[in-house]
Amino acid sequence: MLGVKKSIERCWKIFNFQNYLNNKINDIKSYFVKEVEDWDENFFQNRTAEEKERYKVSKKRNRTVNTEIGFVTFNRRIYWDNIEKRTRYFTDEEFNIEKRARVMKDLKLKILSNLINNLITKKTYTHIQAEYEYTYFSFNYVEKYGWPKIIHQFTLKILFLIKNLLKVTLFSVKIL
Repeated sequence: MLGVKKSIERCWKIFNFQNYLNNKINDIKSYFVKEVEDWDENFFQNRTAEEKERYKVSKKRNRTVNTEIGFVTFNRRIYWDNIEKRTRYFTDEEFNIEKRARVMKDLKLKILSNLINNLITKKTYTHIQAEYEYTYFSFNYVEKYGWPKIIHQFTLKILFLIKNLLKVTLFSVKIL
């Protein structure tokens, strides 16, 4: 009976730790949202008279992006540039968020890096997805942005290495 009680206590500690970890990750997401929205508000309030004339707020919209710690949604202003006659996303530019991207650059680079490594180890999409505990990306995303480009680049690198290896081998044979 004592062993069962200790097992329950251990499970409860693990469960509490997982809750604690999830709460901390949510705190980090909230902090990111607050920083982005505060920057947007600060930019809006501190524009010069020339900037206010040139950049008019056209609307305020939510934006959701996928990060390593999960999906984050924040609110930012969209400006209309009266001189260049185009839409400007200053908040996205400041935080290096690509236009129309649903996945943050750092996560995209990690996924692509992971794909390159997994070409060698022959891991599947499910193995790759399992390495990202707090976020999700679809197989279509990996297929569309990852596999064809990576396979092409990987093949070109291998062909380049083989070609150079043959040159070195032929050069070594000529010397002997």
